Amino acid sequence: MMSIKNFVKNQILTLFTNKHFSDNKRLLHKHFTEILQDYKILEYGAALNPVDAFFAYRLLLGRNPNLNNELSFLLSIKNSTYREFINSLLASEEFSKSIGFLPANKKLMSEIEGFRFWFNSSDREMGVRMALGSYEPASVELIKKLVKPGMTCIDAGANTGFYTCLMATCGAFVYAFEPMPSVYDFLEKNIEENNLNEKVQIHNLACSDSNKNISGSMVSNMYITTEIETTDKVTMKAVALDDIITSPVNVIKIDIEGHEPKALQGMQKIISQHKPTIISEINEYWLQKCSGIGANEYIKILNDFGYKVFDVNELKIPLKATEAKFDILQTMDIVAFPN
Repeated sequence: MMSIKNFVKNQILTLFTNKHFSDNKRLLHKHFTEILQDYKILEYGAALNPVDAFFAYRLLLGRNPNLNNELSFLLSIKNSTYREFINSLLASEEFSKSIGFLPANKKLMSEIEGFRFWFNSSDREMGVRMALGSYEPASVELIKKLVKPGMTCIDAGANTGFYTCLMATCGAFVYAFEPMPSVYDFLEKNIEENNLNEKVQIHNLACSDSNKNISGSMVSNMYITTEIETTDKVTMKAVALDDIITSPVNVIKIDIEGHEPKALQGMQKIISQHKPTIISEINEYWLQKCSGIGANEYIKILNDFGYKVFDVNELKIPLKATEAKFDILQTMDIVAFPN
């Protein structure tokens, strides 16, 4: 194994440093072919090969074995089969938080946070994380602390209904808004699955500053309120929430990919009269693309409404619009409390 290791290491180094890239690539392919032809076919019931274990760590956990304990353990295993090893890896707490190994485009259901949650297995960045309980844990815990029975909440950008169901399960009445039809179907399904029809009012609408149609794009299974080249163009019906909601509101959760400033304009009456807590995402890229402002300007908008803004992970020190620095790709979950 040492000769293979040294050969592969040297060939990869040569491949990326030598000017004769094509020749080295062909040579590397030739030697890898020889290795694979000589290497035994993987048998789950056979004795564990440390090489297979090493690559299982990389594939399933996305990392190398720990040099201090895991690597020495792999090299010392005796009378253990690959099946036993792989089952132990799949049963680990670390793998339970993985999002990458589900068959695509399957409608699945999990039980999480006291309710049942339907999701699409292709939605690995949100749906799968929500189903596994690893999605925005600080925001989830904050909502569980803030939302009490008898409250009224708004979920602007409800997606498949994770936060809607969470707030309703906490005892609140929820107005939920989601413009994307395929995602809205899951929202509707999750409300029905948990018998929350009397506690949730859902709308297949976007939230904005007025009642109108908005031209946008579908990007990464999301509706974005700006037209992006090379993406599918969409039209969504939007509404100002001041025109729909007349009851007092206690908590607003808003995550609409950079269109938040417009949506807040459309609920000025709600905010000024009832001073609800506002939980929101800051997405520097989509704020610039969709609203023409950056994260600092968005924080200032909330400040001008009479709110102090905090990172949900740091509730002791408010964010200051004049001091906060955001990278173009940075996102942050924030909460705004009335002064």
